[in-house]
Amino acid sequence: MKIIRERLEIVKTAGKDKTNKADKSFFLNVRKVLKGLSGAPVSLRPHSEPGGHVHPDQVKAIFYTGSPVPDADTWTDELEKLVQISAVKSLLAKVIHYTIKLSPGERFTDENARLSLETLLEIMGFGTAADYLTMSFWHAETESQPEHLHLVACRISLRDNSILTEHGRFYPFGLMKARAKIESVCGFSSSPRAIILYRGGMYLNREAAEFEERTGEPSEERRMLGAVEAIAAEVRSGGVTTWKEFLERCAGADMNYILGKRGGSVLQSPSGHELYPSFWFPELARGKLESRFQQPYGEGLAQLSGSGSGI
Repeated sequence: MKIIRERLEIVKTAGKDKTNKADKSFFLNVRKVLKGLSGAPVSLRPHSEPGGHVHPDQVKAIFYTGSPVPDADTWTDELEKLVQISAVKSLLAKVIHYTIKLSPGERFTDENARLSLETLLEIMGFGTAADYLTMSFWHAETESQPEHLHLVACRISLRDNSILTEHGRFYPFGLMKARAKIESVCGFSSSPRAIILYRGGMYLNREAAEFEERTGEPSEERRMLGAVEAIAAEVRSGGVTTWKEFLERCAGADMNYILGKRGGSVLQSPSGHELYPSFWFPELARGKLESRFQQPYGEGLAQLSGSGSGI
């Protein structure tokens, strides 16, 4: 199974719809001219074949959220209202498209299709389905494509009209986490190239997951992630407010916090196992910690050394 973020394309219509036949992505369009866009009206439709036509027997189901009436016209009207009131002019900055593709021969059920969509939305920051306007098309397997789900989600919150932003390096990792969890909870096969797996309620790299499956013992990565998760919770709650306190928490969990390449950071165990904290917990990125603690890392390290504490 894999999850990809695919390009959205605005296709203007002038009489007949014109599509880029080389682009087989999901085309998101809006039926009227939107604020910030010039040209002829456009429309919203799913796209799976060159030219934008979807065969009726290929679409197994359509799921909607955030719309009072579950039909495409009402959903499109709701989307249009949101993008009109938003201050961001680019439609592509307001709407995102994901595709969840199964391995050949695997099938969605109504239950795990909805669970897959909910899991992806939650991990990518959309919260509950009621918070954002989404539409998903469930496509049956064909000779050229395995069974898959197209998910289009509007980033404009239905609660306060704020826009959900992507979180830098966390974004591709979020897709990896969503894939791993969907595979685990729904029983889908994982790609042999997947580097993150979801095992025992925790995301682990493949090497650690395979070690646990082989030995039946918890891995060093699981121990470290548990400790880092507890430290991250303290940082979020305000229980850790300085670099000195943060470094002491790391040392207390037998982890050495050191600077990595390009200004990043890494946690290292006595056995030499390394963990990049910001990869798992974005709030632990060095820059975010310096901003939260209102202090550069070097000053915090000097304070710790001056207090006689070891790392």
